[in-house]
Amino acid sequence: MKSLNEISNKFLYRVKENESLADISSKFSSPQGVIIFENDLQEEVYAGQVIIVPVVKGTPYKVKPFDTLFGIAKENGVSVEELKEKNKTEEIVVGQIIFI
Repeated sequence: MKSLNEISNKFLYRVKENESLADISSKFSSPQGVIIFENDLQEEVYAGQVIIVPVVKGTPYKVKPFDTLFGIAKENGVSVEELKEKNKTEEIVVGQIIFI
């Protein structure tokens, strides 16, 4: 099983009708990249699918227009690599929840 030292807890969640990965990420304040990583997802989730939702330690941050990983990292005193590793992502989009 994959191991992430930032994850303190995980739980199983059954995806509801018309629910997206972004919805689940927002609902549980768990980065999309980490959910994708933990479940080895290759595509969007579907209704009835049971997935692992990790609870990540850190401060949630909602990506705003014109934010960059570099800028967020600099403002919060962490490296870009730390942000990428913690959130299992190489890029960010507006509205995405990441953890510092």
